[in-house]
Amino acid sequence: MAVSGHGLVGVDIEDLDSISDADAMARATLTASERQRFGSLPDRDRTAWLLWAWTRKECAMKVTGLGLRAAPGLIDVAGPTVSAAVPRWPSGTIHLYELNAPTGSVAALATTVPLVALHRFELPDDPYPRLVSSATGPQLLSVAAPVGPKPQLVSVATAEVVGG
Repeated sequence: MAVSGHGLVGVDIEDLDSISDADAMARATLTASERQRFGSLPDRDRTAWLLWAWTRKECAMKVTGLGLRAAPGLIDVAGPTVSAAVPRWPSGTIHLYELNAPTGSVAALATTVPLVALHRFELPDDPYPRLVSSATGPQLLSVAAPVGPKPQLVSVATAEVVGG
């Protein structure tokens, strides 16, 4: 879950064990330059790097509202911002950030406004967090993931936005 007072946000988290055929997924989802980077990595590092790239692509596709209608192979996420050659892709900059995730997972955040800080804290066991107004200006909340046998919130990242 992600909420922002300014701009749009998208968040994604993936389990490192979720890929059964990294080479096939790389062919289907990476740009030519990303495939070159993927191919240059030692075998032991490929799955983690692929999921790093995939979470960045997915959160970017979510923030645009296009979702999987945007061809992942036309979206380059190697840098701090997205480069895309996708029809109906927004003209504004989409910023990418890594989020701390539970062990065995990879998480990313995409925003339409640059962030100046990203903070992490643990949530209580309350499955219904409440947003609280802050005197420090606009805040962004991002819940990393449900884990365990029953849905449970793991962590929240807060970030101030530039120009807030």
